[in-house]
Amino acid sequence: MSPRRVVVTGLGATTPVGGDVTATWVALTSGRSGVRALDVDWAEELPVRIAAPVAVEPAPLLEPVEVRRLDRVQQLALVAAREAWSDAGAPAVDPNGSRWRCPPAAAVSAASCARTRYCAARAGSAFRR
Repeated sequence: MSPRRVVVTGLGATTPVGGDVTATWVALTSGRSGVRALDVDWAEELPVRIAAPVAVEPAPLLEPVEVRRLDRVQQLALVAAREAWSDAGAPAVDPNGSRWRCPPAAAVSAASCARTRYCAARAGSAFRR
């Protein structure tokens, strides 16, 4: 017997205009932008200090062990994935089990982030997290 394929349909979002799908949708339909000036210490030496940071920090929504083990991109992906899981009706499969996977885009983003930090450090940049 071959394994059954399952597709879970649910929406999840962690964006610059909202910490969940509902807030994001309301902001987008009202024309609100998530772009703003960065006012954090590590951005002082950057040539451009505007960005679209996420609206909600993921750490308070996660277990302490998840915060320690996951990088920021993975934390954001996990928060959005959990919302999608809930939106799909929380199917009776353990989301913490071995079948739970991170979306490929999050892995690519994390690799890109690591490369950017490596290149900045190699060039002697003040870019820090």
